[in-house]
Parts: sequence; structure tokens; C-alpha cells
Amino acid sequence: MADHSAEDKRFSKILSIIIGLIFIGSGLVKLLGIFPYMKKTFEIAELPAWFYYGISIIEIIAGALLFTKFRKVALFTLAALMGGAIYTHIKNNDAGVLLIPSVLCAVFIAIEIVSEFKNDDEK
Repeated sequence: MADHSAEDKRFSKILSIIIGLIFIGSGLVKLLGIFPYMKKTFEIAELPAWFYYGISIIEIIAGALLFTKFRKVALFTLAALMGGAIYTHIKNNDAGVLLIPSVLCAVFIAIEIVSEFKNDDEK
């Protein structure tokens, strides 16, 4: 009989790596100004410039914290960021290209949050 717990942990570790890389990468891309349309999204939403840079830094830090003892804090921080991103994309009528990745990331984060609490129950 296969050990589903070990498989779940492997899946969770892989998903955490993916989420971490997505957010570290996204934050760096924003800070470096590689894709100007990202900043334009904040401008359309009438958010201040400092907010754009603050979100970038939070994405990098939370992405990195996924691999530390502060994993739960990072997951909930990223979930909050994705909630804000989804709201902003809907408000800006960005229903396609920008909304879909935000929703997918939110789903991945939700899976990780459930997995994290499931692992706590098994301890």
C-alpha cells in the first residue's frame, strides 16, 4: 500500500517551490521594471507608486519565507496579496491575461494552506 502521506508531502514541497519561485520572480520583475504593464495595473487602479514597490518587496520576502519556519505566515500573506490582486484585476476589467494567473496562484496557495493544517493535525 502506498504511503499517501509521503506523496502528499512531496507534492506539497514541489508546490511550495513553484509558489516561492513565482512570487520571488514576480517581485523581482516588478522591482527591476522588466514588464511595464505590471506597474500600469497599479496606476489604473489609482494605487500610489510606493504601493507597487511595497507589494514587490512583500512578494519576494513571503516567497522566500515559504522555506522557513514562518511558512504559515508566508502562505497567509501571499493569500492576502492574491485576494487584493484578484479584486484589483476585476475592478480594472483585466479579466483575461492578468486575472487568470492570480486565480491560479490563489488556488495553489489555498491547497498549500489546507495541506499545512492537515500536516499539523497528523502530528
